[in-house]
Amino acid sequence: MRNLPEILEAPVPLLSPEEAASIASDVFAVTGTAKPLAGERDANFRIQTDDCSFLLKVTNSHEDAAVSRFQTAVYMHIVNRRPDFPIPHLLADDTGSPDPIIALRSGSRHVVKLMTFLPGRSGKMMSVTPDLRQDLARRLAELDSCLASFPEEAPDSGLLWDISRADRLIGKIHEINGKEDRALVKRAFDRWQRHVAPILSECRAQVIHNDLNQNNYLVDDQGHLSGIIDFGDSLRAPLINDLATLAAYQLDRLADPVGELGKMTAAYHAVYPLLPSEIGLLFDLVTTRWAIGATIMHWRAKQKQELASRIQSNELLYLRCLQTFKGIDPGAARERLLSACGMGT
Repeated sequence: MRNLPEILEAPVPLLSPEEAASIASDVFAVTGTAKPLAGERDANFRIQTDDCSFLLKVTNSHEDAAVSRFQTAVYMHIVNRRPDFPIPHLLADDTGSPDPIIALRSGSRHVVKLMTFLPGRSGKMMSVTPDLRQDLARRLAELDSCLASFPEEAPDSGLLWDISRADRLIGKIHEINGKEDRALVKRAFDRWQRHVAPILSECRAQVIHNDLNQNNYLVDDQGHLSGIIDFGDSLRAPLINDLATLAAYQLDRLADPVGELGKMTAAYHAVYPLLPSEIGLLFDLVTTRWAIGATIMHWRAKQKQELASRIQSNELLYLRCLQTFKGIDPGAARERLLSACGMGT
């Protein structure tokens, strides 16, 4: 596995909007203007033509080529199996490749992708209702059901956001400032080691999205889900991790977070049935995702001073959620989640 600093500090490809527009035109025969978009590892641009928009992604040069090809294959699998499912569609270059490698003017070489730009507003900008939470869970279940037949093995990307490999971050707990914050994160990781890790490896695994946070889904003006984007963290992992990741970004500041988690679990289960053993791990998987997030955000805030305030706001969210769940009995929560899906113990 690549070491932690390398993964978090890999520079985003540097190119101007003018160069991005040239790539879209020269490589994919799409002519338009380019506007930079945010990206954690890749350089992203919105390409606006006279009548529609596209997303140009210039992949980080540190990205393993096998990982990039795998992500392309995931997109293509979904489009071929579920052409109606609301995800971006990749365009091909003149050789038929959806992920050609090009040289930037700087001389560095990168995989580039051009995909359709879906309508809707980022979930980060929209209020979340119980109906939307359940809709997200149902659509994620549809997506996971489609991905269950993905035929290829996934390369090991060393992704730090993989809940099933939380052990990769446990050694960084000591760097978190504040005794109480460290204790919250340590408590979650300790439960993962004792109660989750010994069982999780035996759970059914498949390719999953693995990052359905508010930035990676789109909502229409009526408050309905209109798209799921960004498969950059996709990997092969226990299926239940995908629902846990979605839930981790939906339970902040709720009066009854376990009750809402139960409704989301039931909505997912109605589309793509879960096993009792999987549901039994969900509470601890959600808290592990928060512990992973708090650890990564703390590290990044120290390394990226110019982004410290934004990163620290995310760290505070994870710590706030861990504090809320600290007062909830995991056994009682597990019983409620099973009951929500019509299962007894």
